[in-house]
Amino acid sequence: MSRTALTTFAASLLAPAALTAATIHVDFGRADNQATGNYNSVTGPGGTTLSTPSVPLIDDTGASTGITLNTDFSNGGSWAGTGADYYTGPYVGSLAGIDEAALIDSLFIRSPAFVTITLVGLDTETSYGLVLYGARGNNAGDFTTYSITDGAGTTELQLNALNNITAVEASGLVADGNGEITLVMTTTSSGTNGALNYLGITTTPIPEPSAMALFLLSGLGLLNRKRS
Repeated sequence: MSRTALTTFAASLLAPAALTAATIHVDFGRADNQATGNYNSVTGPGGTTLSTPSVPLIDDTGASTGITLNTDFSNGGSWAGTGADYYTGPYVGSLAGIDEAALIDSLFIRSPAFVTITLVGLDTETSYGLVLYGARGNNAGDFTTYSITDGAGTTELQLNALNNITAVEASGLVADGNGEITLVMTTTSSGTNGALNYLGITTTPIPEPSAMALFLLSGLGLLNRKRS
């Protein structure tokens, strides 16, 4: 095989293969208002009762992902009552096409309460993206902070949940050494209310160069030195 052919072959091996991104939908809300289809539910009958502290996640095709979502309500989480429900769709952007039931009701906190959500069983060779949406139809000053800790550090996102129609997003997240990403939901000041109605998760494998391609390119370097 000629040097040109070897170079072309090695370059083709180094080119990233087609990668498939999976999408995961998580509906946070009361048991009487859950999304249907391939949605994951974090729910309870109302008040501070959490019926699903640990949920093995499926993607939007119904396939198992190997990821588990753990929710810790012990520091003051509860479910918003029907009086706080809010929906003014249809929505656009990252919320387009999301089931109305996943957006209308919420996991609720009032400062100084907070809720911790942990994604476990993550792949260190995968990049993750999060879409976070919180909305309430009453109580002004509903500023919610989502602190996301991954293998690279902590990122903070914030939205005003009062009559809200937009989501906040984080991308390029990576698992920590335990294969986890942690989300802590708080509010910005004492006595204010926070909400989380919907969590979207995307997973994208991180491409790696082929070992064979690197070996071939190393050999080409040696060949070039011998001919020069």
